[in-house]
Amino acid sequence: MKSFIIYIMILISTTAVPMMEEALQPPELVLESEYNCPGNILVLSVENPPVNSEITMATDISHGLLSEGLIDGAYYFFIPIDIWEEAGAYSVDVSVDDLNLGRHYDLSSEIMLTDWDFKIQYLYVSDEVYESTNNDDAYREFRERVQTARGNSDKEKYWEGKFILPFDDFTLTTDFGEKRFVNDQLTSTRHSGLDLAAPTGTEIHACNNGRVALAEYVTLTGNTLVIDHGMGLFTSYYHMDTIDVEKGDFLEKGDYVGTVGSTGFSTGPHLHWSISIYNTYVNTHQVLDGELFKSQ
Repeated sequence: MKSFIIYIMILISTTAVPMMEEALQPPELVLESEYNCPGNILVLSVENPPVNSEITMATDISHGLLSEGLIDGAYYFFIPIDIWEEAGAYSVDVSVDDLNLGRHYDLSSEIMLTDWDFKIQYLYVSDEVYESTNNDDAYREFRERVQTARGNSDKEKYWEGKFILPFDDFTLTTDFGEKRFVNDQLTSTRHSGLDLAAPTGTEIHACNNGRVALAEYVTLTGNTLVIDHGMGLFTSYYHMDTIDVEKGDFLEKGDYVGTVGSTGFSTGPHLHWSISIYNTYVNTHQVLDGELFKSQ
């Protein structure tokens, strides 16, 4: 296992509170996420951050680019745990420096990552579809269009509460994190979301509030929609038949956005739906089964 250390320096300015009240409420590190395993979002908050404080956070959990921000007076970290990370005990250490009062706080927490037994899938596609949509040029285009769209996020938190499924009547054909072998290849990939099989033309709806970051055809993923839910949280919708929203549109949870199809690298009508912190895909069930943090 390869461990990474990340240091984040944050200057926080919040509404001033009386010095006595501030002294009575020292900062506290809170583990917000209930289930922590490879592929999930580890959610931490620093409660009661002092006015004008500098926060340093370090962790030995392997992860992608994280998201962070101030929400309702607490500072949150949304950490996408690497899907290849091993189960076991890890640490998070936070240092808080009160720049007004000259005080220093050391906060720490042990994080237990539980194992996840991912399924295995063997997928077979025609040579014509494979060669025309799953090649170096297609992946280059995907990086330039889709990953670039997910590389920047609005700082404001748009999403509210639990996410909803894009539609209700479907067959789940591939789950998040499944080890997929295509056409008997010796190496596998990890499935980045949920494959929801449904008839062509089935209406698709926005899973939460957000702004359309991308709405166009991409060779690999077909008609592709990306919604920025703010603070680095994105949902992506692949292989659509029609896209009926445009880049820049602001959507509310449940809004109609287009229809199910089989465009791009696809074997039949379905929607590939995924959620990511920037470009690191995370467990889609986590945002469906519960709220990301307790104060939502």
